[in-house]
Amino acid sequence: MSSGVIPPKLTNAIAHLKYLGLFGLSFAKEYQLSFVFLLVSSSPNIKKIKLEMRSYASREVVSQTAKGFFDLLDYSDINLEHLCEIEITNFTWLKPEMDFVKVILAKSPMLANVQIMFDKMIDVQKRCWALEELLKLPRPSSRTKIIRRKIYRRSISQTTMNVIDRQQNLYVTLDHLHEITLTNFTYKKTGMDFVKFVLAKSLMLKKVDIVIDKWVDIKSELKMLKELLQIREHWLERN
Repeated sequence: MSSGVIPPKLTNAIAHLKYLGLFGLSFAKEYQLSFVFLLVSSSPNIKKIKLEMRSYASREVVSQTAKGFFDLLDYSDINLEHLCEIEITNFTWLKPEMDFVKVILAKSPMLANVQIMFDKMIDVQKRCWALEELLKLPRPSSRTKIIRRKIYRRSISQTTMNVIDRQQNLYVTLDHLHEITLTNFTYKKTGMDFVKFVLAKSLMLKKVDIVIDKWVDIKSELKMLKELLQIREHWLERN
Protein backbone atom coordinates (compact mmCIF):
# COMPACT_ATOMS: atom_id res chain seq x y z
CA MET A 1 0.00 0.00 0.00
CA SER A 2 2.77 2.45 0.90
CA SER A 3 4.26 2.13 -2.57
CA GLY A 4 1.04 3.45 -4.10
CA VAL A 5 0.12 0.10 -5.67
CA ILE A 6 -3.41 -0.96 -4.70
CA PRO A 7 -4.13 -4.71 -4.93
CA PRO A 8 -7.22 -5.91 -6.84
CA LYS A 9 -8.61 -7.43 -3.65
CA LEU A 10 -8.03 -7.13 0.10
CA THR A 11 -6.63 -10.12 1.96
CA ASN A 12 -9.51 -9.94 4.46
CA ALA A 13 -12.93 -9.50 2.91
CA ILE A 14 -15.32 -6.72 3.98
CA ALA A 15 -18.03 -9.28 4.71
CA HIS A 16 -20.61 -6.95 6.28
CA LEU A 17 -20.74 -4.34 3.50
CA LYS A 18 -24.10 -4.62 1.68
CA TYR A 19 -24.45 -1.14 0.18
CA LEU A 20 -21.72 1.08 -1.28
CA GLY A 21 -22.37 4.71 -2.20
CA LEU A 22 -19.54 6.95 -3.42
CA PHE A 23 -19.80 10.47 -4.81
CA GLY A 24 -17.67 12.98 -6.70
CA LEU A 25 -15.65 10.29 -8.47
CA SER A 26 -13.51 10.42 -11.59
CA PHE A 27 -12.06 7.34 -13.28
CA ALA A 28 -9.78 9.48 -15.44
CA LYS A 29 -7.02 8.85 -12.89
CA GLU A 30 -6.18 5.36 -11.70
CA TYR A 31 -6.05 6.06 -7.95
CA GLN A 32 -9.83 6.59 -7.65
CA LEU A 33 -10.61 3.79 -10.09
CA SER A 34 -8.39 1.32 -8.25
CA PHE A 35 -9.75 2.39 -4.84
CA VAL A 36 -13.39 1.89 -5.92
CA PHE A 37 -12.63 -1.46 -7.51
CA LEU A 38 -10.74 -2.55 -4.38
CA LEU A 39 -13.79 -1.84 -2.20
CA VAL A 40 -16.17 -3.59 -4.60
CA SER A 41 -14.03 -6.66 -5.23
CA SER A 42 -13.37 -7.10 -1.50
CA SER A 43 -17.08 -7.07 -0.60
CA PRO A 44 -18.46 -10.51 -1.54
CA ASN A 45 -21.86 -9.82 0.06
CA ILE A 46 -22.50 -6.44 -1.49
CA LYS A 47 -26.02 -6.04 -2.93
CA LYS A 48 -26.15 -2.51 -4.30
CA ILE A 49 -23.57 -0.05 -5.64
CA LYS A 50 -24.28 3.61 -6.32
CA LEU A 51 -21.55 5.72 -7.93
CA GLU A 52 -21.90 9.40 -8.73
CA MET A 53 -19.17 10.52 -11.10
CA ARG A 54 -17.94 14.09 -10.99
CA SER A 55 -19.84 16.25 -13.46
CA TYR A 56 -17.80 17.38 -16.47
CA ALA A 57 -15.34 14.50 -15.92
CA SER A 58 -15.43 13.96 -19.68
CA ARG A 59 -13.21 17.05 -20.01
CA GLU A 60 -10.43 15.42 -18.00
CA VAL A 61 -7.47 13.77 -19.68
CA VAL A 62 -7.55 10.02 -19.01
CA SER A 63 -4.19 8.69 -17.86
CA GLN A 64 -2.64 5.76 -19.72
CA THR A 65 -2.62 3.78 -16.47
CA ALA A 66 -6.36 4.29 -16.05
CA LYS A 67 -7.02 3.33 -19.68
CA GLY A 68 -5.18 0.03 -19.27
CA PHE A 69 -6.16 -0.63 -15.66
CA PHE A 70 -8.41 -3.65 -16.30
CA ASP A 71 -6.23 -5.00 -19.12
CA LEU A 72 -3.44 -5.76 -16.65
CA LEU A 73 -5.59 -6.70 -13.66
CA ASP A 74 -6.19 -10.29 -12.62
CA TYR A 75 -9.75 -10.46 -11.33
CA SER A 76 -10.37 -14.15 -12.06
CA ASP A 77 -11.06 -14.99 -8.38
CA ILE A 78 -13.51 -12.12 -7.81
CA ASN A 79 -17.18 -13.08 -7.42
CA LEU A 80 -20.02 -10.67 -6.65
CA GLU A 81 -22.73 -13.29 -6.37
CA HIS A 82 -25.04 -11.13 -4.21
CA LEU A 83 -24.91 -7.93 -6.27
CA CYS A 84 -28.39 -7.13 -7.60
CA GLU A 85 -28.17 -3.50 -8.64
CA ILE A 86 -25.65 -0.87 -9.71
CA GLU A 87 -26.37 2.76 -10.46
CA ILE A 88 -23.94 5.19 -12.08
CA THR A 89 -24.80 8.87 -12.53
CA ASN A 90 -22.93 11.49 -14.59
CA PHE A 91 -21.63 8.69 -16.82
CA THR A 92 -19.23 10.14 -19.41
CA TRP A 93 -18.34 7.11 -21.57
CA LEU A 94 -14.66 7.16 -20.65
CA LYS A 95 -12.88 3.85 -21.33
CA PRO A 96 -12.25 3.12 -17.61
CA GLU A 97 -15.96 3.63 -16.89
CA MET A 98 -16.97 1.22 -19.66
CA ASP A 99 -14.37 -1.32 -18.53
CA PHE A 100 -15.66 -1.08 -14.96
CA VAL A 101 -19.22 -1.83 -16.11
CA LYS A 102 -17.99 -4.78 -18.22
CA VAL A 103 -16.19 -6.36 -15.25
CA ILE A 104 -19.17 -5.86 -12.94
CA LEU A 105 -21.44 -7.55 -15.47
CA ALA A 106 -19.02 -10.44 -15.89
CA LYS A 107 -18.68 -11.06 -12.15
CA SER A 108 -22.26 -10.59 -10.93
CA PRO A 109 -24.47 -13.60 -11.77
CA MET A 110 -27.46 -12.24 -9.81
CA LEU A 111 -27.28 -8.70 -11.20
CA ALA A 112 -30.75 -7.55 -12.29
CA ASN A 113 -30.52 -3.79 -12.89
CA VAL A 114 -27.72 -1.62 -14.28
CA GLN A 115 -28.86 2.00 -14.19
CA ILE A 116 -26.81 4.43 -16.28
CA MET A 117 -27.44 8.18 -16.31
CA PHE A 118 -25.31 10.28 -18.62
CA ASP A 119 -23.54 13.49 -17.73
CA LYS A 120 -25.37 16.49 -19.19
CA MET A 121 -22.25 17.51 -21.14
CA ILE A 122 -22.32 14.35 -23.31
CA ASP A 123 -23.73 15.27 -26.72
CA VAL A 124 -26.38 13.33 -28.63
CA GLN A 125 -23.98 11.54 -30.98
CA LYS A 126 -21.75 10.29 -28.16
CA ARG A 127 -24.80 9.08 -26.24
CA CYS A 128 -25.86 7.04 -29.26
CA TRP A 129 -22.41 5.42 -29.49
CA ALA A 130 -22.32 4.76 -25.75
CA LEU A 131 -25.82 3.24 -25.67
CA GLU A 132 -25.00 0.96 -28.60
CA GLU A 133 -21.86 -0.23 -26.82
CA LEU A 134 -23.73 -0.78 -23.55
CA LEU A 135 -26.41 -2.84 -25.29
CA LYS A 136 -23.73 -5.09 -26.82
CA LEU A 137 -22.11 -5.94 -23.48
CA PRO A 138 -22.39 -9.62 -22.48
CA ARG A 139 -24.71 -10.11 -19.52
CA PRO A 140 -24.42 -12.76 -16.80
CA SER A 141 -28.03 -13.88 -17.21
CA SER A 142 -31.31 -13.05 -18.94
CA ARG A 143 -32.32 -11.29 -15.70
CA THR A 144 -29.85 -8.48 -16.24
CA LYS A 145 -31.25 -5.27 -17.71
CA ILE A 146 -29.22 -2.21 -18.60
CA ILE A 147 -31.68 0.61 -18.15
CA ARG A 148 -32.23 4.29 -17.56
CA ARG A 149 -35.18 3.21 -15.43
CA LYS A 150 -38.64 2.56 -16.77
CA ILE A 151 -40.94 5.07 -18.40
CA TYR A 152 -44.07 5.96 -16.50
CA ARG A 153 -46.52 4.79 -19.13
CA ARG A 154 -49.61 6.89 -19.71
CA SER A 155 -51.79 6.41 -22.76
CA ILE A 156 -52.13 9.22 -25.29
CA SER A 157 -55.41 9.74 -27.06
CA GLN A 158 -55.54 9.52 -30.85
CA THR A 159 -56.74 13.13 -30.92
CA THR A 160 -53.66 14.31 -29.04
CA MET A 161 -51.33 12.25 -31.24
CA ASN A 162 -52.65 13.91 -34.40
CA VAL A 163 -53.17 17.45 -33.10
CA ILE A 164 -50.18 18.97 -34.95
CA ASP A 165 -50.97 17.02 -38.13
CA ARG A 166 -54.52 18.39 -38.18
CA GLN A 167 -53.68 22.02 -37.52
CA GLN A 168 -53.42 24.52 -40.34
CA ASN A 169 -49.85 25.65 -39.67
CA LEU A 170 -48.81 26.85 -43.11
CA TYR A 171 -48.73 30.50 -42.09
CA VAL A 172 -47.21 30.08 -38.63
CA THR A 173 -43.72 31.54 -38.20
CA LEU A 174 -41.49 31.90 -35.15
CA ASP A 175 -39.10 34.46 -36.57
CA HIS A 176 -37.71 35.67 -33.26
CA LEU A 177 -37.26 32.36 -31.44
CA HIS A 178 -33.58 31.80 -30.58
CA GLU A 179 -33.65 29.07 -27.93
CA ILE A 180 -35.89 26.27 -26.68
CA THR A 181 -35.41 23.95 -23.70
CA LEU A 182 -37.41 20.76 -23.12
CA THR A 183 -36.94 18.80 -19.88
CA ASN A 184 -38.20 15.34 -18.92
CA PHE A 185 -38.54 14.56 -22.63
CA THR A 186 -40.02 11.12 -23.41
CA TYR A 187 -40.23 9.20 -26.66
CA LYS A 188 -43.82 9.98 -27.60
CA LYS A 189 -45.14 11.02 -31.00
CA THR A 190 -46.51 14.33 -29.70
CA GLY A 191 -43.13 15.39 -28.32
CA MET A 192 -41.21 14.51 -31.49
CA ASP A 193 -43.83 16.20 -33.68
CA PHE A 194 -43.56 19.35 -31.57
CA VAL A 195 -39.76 19.44 -31.98
CA LYS A 196 -40.09 18.98 -35.76
CA PHE A 197 -42.70 21.73 -35.93
CA VAL A 198 -40.61 24.23 -33.93
CA LEU A 199 -37.50 23.55 -36.03
CA ALA A 200 -39.45 23.95 -39.25
CA LYS A 201 -40.92 27.31 -38.19
CA SER A 202 -37.93 28.94 -36.45
CA LEU A 203 -35.42 30.31 -38.94
CA MET A 204 -33.43 32.17 -36.25
CA LEU A 205 -33.26 29.27 -33.78
CA LYS A 206 -29.72 28.80 -32.43
CA LYS A 207 -30.05 26.41 -29.51
CA VAL A 208 -32.27 23.39 -28.78
CA ASP A 209 -31.74 21.87 -25.34
CA ILE A 210 -33.45 18.52 -24.76
CA VAL A 211 -33.10 16.76 -21.41
CA ILE A 212 -34.37 13.18 -21.61
CA ASP A 213 -36.54 11.94 -18.77
CA LYS A 214 -34.65 9.66 -16.36
CA TRP A 215 -37.33 6.96 -16.65
CA VAL A 216 -36.70 6.36 -20.36
CA ASP A 217 -35.20 2.91 -20.92
CA ILE A 218 -31.93 2.51 -22.80
CA LYS A 219 -33.35 1.12 -26.05
CA SER A 220 -35.99 3.84 -26.29
CA GLU A 221 -33.38 6.50 -25.59
CA LEU A 222 -31.11 5.19 -28.34
CA LYS A 223 -33.97 5.19 -30.85
CA MET A 224 -35.02 8.68 -29.77
CA LEU A 225 -31.48 10.11 -30.02
CA LYS A 226 -31.06 8.71 -33.54
CA GLU A 227 -34.33 10.30 -34.62
CA LEU A 228 -33.34 13.62 -33.04
CA LEU A 229 -30.02 13.47 -34.89
CA GLN A 230 -31.89 13.00 -38.17
CA ILE A 231 -34.14 15.95 -37.36
CA ARG A 232 -31.07 18.06 -36.58
CA GLU A 233 -29.39 17.10 -39.87
CA HIS A 234 -32.46 18.12 -41.88
CA TRP A 235 -32.61 21.41 -39.99
CA LEU A 236 -28.88 22.12 -40.57
CA GLU A 237 -29.26 21.39 -44.28
CA ARG A 238 -32.14 23.83 -44.50
CA ASN A 239 -30.18 26.56 -42.73
